[in-house]
Amino acid sequence: MITRFSEVLRPEAVLLDPENGTDREGLLTALGQRLRHDERVRSLDLFLSDVRHRERAGGTSLEHGLWMPHARSEEVTGLVMAAARIAPGQGSDGMQAVFLVGVPPSLAHDYLRLVGCLVRLWKDDMARKSLLESNTQKEWIERLDSITRKT
Repeated sequence: MITRFSEVLRPEAVLLDPENGTDREGLLTALGQRLRHDERVRSLDLFLSDVRHRERAGGTSLEHGLWMPHARSEEVTGLVMAAARIAPGQGSDGMQAVFLVGVPPSLAHDYLRLVGCLVRLWKDDMARKSLLESNTQKEWIERLDSITRKT
């Protein structure tokens, strides 16, 4: 069972203020590239295809500028995540952050807990502000862990 975001999200998979590609497809591609060498991803192309299929079935944009493209996929061997913080005024549709999440079907329970935790965290104004003010990838993950320990 996953108890901390640092067990799933690695610093190299966090993108802070991307200069190019703040449209959804550009962000999905950029975050996918952050997972290219993650041993938990069998086939990045097939995983991203699963995510795109899920997006077509029903968008995953949430309140307060959060976009969470995700999929249950046989192309990942464990929970996997990449994230991006979007610079103020740069995101389409007021987007502030993106969490790309993949999970094998066997870990559906952990997946639901993780997604639920992210949604609750993002609704909290102070938690969201703290996360958006992170200066480094490592700090982003540390703040995720710290905020979720308090909730």
